[in-house]
Amino acid sequence: MGPGVILSPTHARSALTAPSNAVPARSIGAEVEVLDIRTALDLYQNDWVRLGHEALHANPAFELDILGAAAKAFATGKDHPQAVLIWDVAHSGHCPNVLIGAFVCALSHLRWGVPVPVAALWRHKFAFAGQPLVHAMHAGRALSAFFHWLDEHHNGRAACLFEKIPAEGPFHDALQDYLAHSDRPAAHFGRHERAALRAEADNDDYFATALSNKKRKEFRRLKKRLGEQGKLSFDRFDKTDGVQSWCDAFLTLEAGGWKGRTGTALAQVDGLASVVRQGFAAEAQTGNLLFWRLTLDGVPVAMACGIRRGAQAWLLKIAHDESFARFSPGVLLILELTNGLVESDTIDWVDSCADADHPMIDHLWRERMPVTDVLVAGPRMRVPFKMLCELEALRRNTRSKAAQLYHRLKKGLAT
Repeated sequence: MGPGVILSPTHARSALTAPSNAVPARSIGAEVEVLDIRTALDLYQNDWVRLGHEALHANPAFELDILGAAAKAFATGKDHPQAVLIWDVAHSGHCPNVLIGAFVCALSHLRWGVPVPVAALWRHKFAFAGQPLVHAMHAGRALSAFFHWLDEHHNGRAACLFEKIPAEGPFHDALQDYLAHSDRPAAHFGRHERAALRAEADNDDYFATALSNKKRKEFRRLKKRLGEQGKLSFDRFDKTDGVQSWCDAFLTLEAGGWKGRTGTALAQVDGLASVVRQGFAAEAQTGNLLFWRLTLDGVPVAMACGIRRGAQAWLLKIAHDESFARFSPGVLLILELTNGLVESDTIDWVDSCADADHPMIDHLWRERMPVTDVLVAGPRMRVPFKMLCELEALRRNTRSKAAQLYHRLKKGLAT
């Protein structure tokens, strides 16, 4: 985060001493330790795993396995992120031994072209959700200690940006409660809703509501026609299966479609395929990997992957063989896996992780999950917060138009 802010220990933390680089925040019963992200993950693996299990709002993208792979692949260069660790000292005196918050941040002074530092919660290239890990029993203290540290090291002049966090639920409520009590100005940007599945009804009732009779009849016809091309099978990943063969098949399938033509497939983004392989292998070991495929004579024509934590799951990616596009294999796969999720006794809620107004999943899953970005002001900022909000809105509008132009150009070159 810059000279004087990156504080790295020379040895692992002892059970008998506080972290050597901790920032005092004892008025709220916490201490703050700031480390290089890879150092933090190496030193405190068990603590990070425990925090993931006890987090207020689960986020596998920032738990040990996926974050560790992402840090190796992407935590480089000038925006190298740091781990701001919050340790509980309320009940343990000078021996902090419970990690109650892990905020992975990248500091920038160039976001708006004005002299205002902004600490953005890092979203690596496989981060499907942006909320940091905070302990379910100590969320308020974790947030307070984090902002105390941010103010102390930047004289209250730094803003903080949370991107792609849930706009409702436990973490959102904890953040809003902290902001209200601390009297910090905050603004929301990019709020949108994405498709989600509440797996509480039987599948007939679910699709009876989500799809018209005409649509359901059409999908039954497409499935029958696809089945006439060979032996059609629907499979779920089993922990005993070879996870790497599933990953390789998915990466190949995705790269063979439009994402491959536009250079955005997982296999084409530097480091991303290794993150997927490493992360999914770890998720498979714990039984939290979700993988589905629709095969024709044993060859995948559609695949989808996801991750679960308890009763919550995230549908991360879907790919299909475009040579069978006339049969809508991706839709057929979603229909099959939805049946299984709705019938599940252990999964209650699934986030599609899709863009707003997605042309496919929005018509199949009827629930919605609101997502937002939150910009939080520092208490002694030199530039009026209202002006920063206007600059942020302008920045987003400009980037959106540039991205649209870029994708139109790439699509034109690919066809």
